[in-house]
Amino acid sequence: MHQFQEQSEAMQRNPHSYQIATGYRTFYSLSLIYQPITKKRLFLEQKGSVKNYIRDKNEWLVAERYDYEYQMNGELQEEYYIVEKIQSAALDFINDIEAIEFVKYIPFTPDVLFANLKAVGLSPSRKDLKMLAKFRFFDEGETFSLVSSKSFIYYVFNPQCLKNDLLSSKWKIGFLKCLLKIPFPYFKLYKILKNRN
Repeated sequence: MHQFQEQSEAMQRNPHSYQIATGYRTFYSLSLIYQPITKKRLFLEQKGSVKNYIRDKNEWLVAERYDYEYQMNGELQEEYYIVEKIQSAALDFINDIEAIEFVKYIPFTPDVLFANLKAVGLSPSRKDLKMLAKFRFFDEGETFSLVSSKSFIYYVFNPQCLKNDLLSSKWKIGFLKCLLKIPFPYFKLYKILKNRN
């Protein structure tokens, strides 16, 4: 499998997004990958969040939506392109897998299938941080970034803010790595900090 990934044209075109996208395998068994509908299930919809459900003129139930979060003043935002890049790489991965008959018979464990996505979450590279740290998402009218850290110097003089910002961060490992910017076992550091509370 690893050898095939290295040789894949899709991976060569977009290796970083391809690596992240292969993490989607965790959520679906390989048998589901071969069903065309699965390609649609994998992804964040590129439309506004659902506000409500209403009946259209034909009495069909349809989603009434908020404005698309990643389009402001008619202009697509950076998050749109990040999502599009990862989704495209995931489709490339699925197409690569579909092209190899024997892959259907390989008993992948959940740990193997989850490895790439887990690596991004627990041991993010600088490239991962650059792509995902400032990624905004919206919940109940509030806007959040995966990592919302201030400078190291700021936290030296405001240690309580460091604690609050770390606790409210959506991606704590990413927060620590963005803050300290050195190679370090950040997941272990986070576990130690968490156990002190």
